[in-house]
Amino acid sequence: MSGQLLLWEHLNLISTTTVNGVLYGIALSLYVLSVQLFYSQLQAPNQRRHVMFIFAYTSVVMICKIISLTLQTWIVQLAYIDHNTFPRATKEYEEIYLFTQSGGIMADAFNLVIDILTLGIQLWRWLVWVVWMVWIGKVVLG
Repeated sequence: MSGQLLLWEHLNLISTTTVNGVLYGIALSLYVLSVQLFYSQLQAPNQRRHVMFIFAYTSVVMICKIISLTLQTWIVQLAYIDHNTFPRATKEYEEIYLFTQSGGIMADAFNLVIDILTLGIQLWRWLVWVVWMVWIGKVVLG
């Protein structure tokens, strides 16, 4: 295995396992903090529906992410441990064989769902903010 390919192998292994795990740990901590905040806000009857929607929305995103992270870890295990004697490299194994199988396709599908959900909520909040500011600007400023 050439030096450049060996460097790619080491970076790919570290980035797909360690960095994803650390970032998910941070996201899980923020999720737990937000659940505590949601629980305290459930006592107000006028916010109950909104809080339940946001709680369900973030729970779906977190569930999709843990499934995606699990599938990506499984892919790395297959490439680096189970099929480490593949004639080309693990990168080639991942590109050629794994992403045509159901595990890789499911990992990509869950990542797509996460991207759509997070982009949707960002666009929704941005549009509501712009519309609200334009409406407030017209009403207040005349």
